[in-house]
Amino acid sequence: MGRSFRVHGGVVAVLVGLTVLLAFAVRSLPVASAFPGDGSVILEIADGSYHARRALFTFVNFPSILFFDPYLNHPDGSPVPWPPLYDLALATVARLLGDSLAVFERTAAWASPALGALTVLPVYVAGRSLGGAGLALGAGSIFALLWAGAFQASVGNPDHHAAASLLGATLLAITLTLVHPDARGRHRVLLWLGWPLARAALVRPESRGAHTRDDNPEKDSEWGGVNLVIRKGADGSMQIRREPIPPMPAELSAIIEEQG
Repeated sequence: MGRSFRVHGGVVAVLVGLTVLLAFAVRSLPVASAFPGDGSVILEIADGSYHARRALFTFVNFPSILFFDPYLNHPDGSPVPWPPLYDLALATVARLLGDSLAVFERTAAWASPALGALTVLPVYVAGRSLGGAGLALGAGSIFALLWAGAFQASVGNPDHHAAASLLGATLLAITLTLVHPDARGRHRVLLWLGWPLARAALVRPESRGAHTRDDNPEKDSEWGGVNLVIRKGADGSMQIRREPIPPMPAELSAIIEEQG
């Protein structure tokens, strides 16, 4: 019985590996558009291009991060509204591979297919937590072939969507594993996850975005400029504090308010 389990486990590992390769192959289909064959690299002309610009800044001036960009809101410039972690990671990987512009361009072009292919692994783990290996392999295969996701992670598109999918799938897999009925300390984990969320929801007396309260159904402008940060205090207690959010341009704030 032990031998058959090892064989089965080996077959599953091979199938998972093939699914990862399948996901990478699907996301590599537009390779001719990104690499036309003349030595150049053509990146997607949208948000991905700005991720490439910001990552290139860090690549050239490593480890500096572009927090204020004179090219935004011309001619005054503007703070960069995106968090820097993805662009910093992209620049770091490129620096580990080389120091030329060609290395950076190829790293930026292939980052999304690589991240998209790796996302098969947490998708498999999440599926395995809900069912058997067959369900998990099916979920991984659907993710690998689903063009709606593959398009956002195709070669030549250095946007953050593939990284966000990998992070989200990893968090989902970890959560499902921890709350699985057979997991040790399951109820304690549920309390650890739920208690801070409930405390924060009670502290914020308004409704905004996905946070809705029947007793406070309207927005409160006082809370529009702060986040709630939860930390473990020195005495082990849960501490919640307000952390101000940098003000956004008036025109962007007006659009958000109009959308509710």
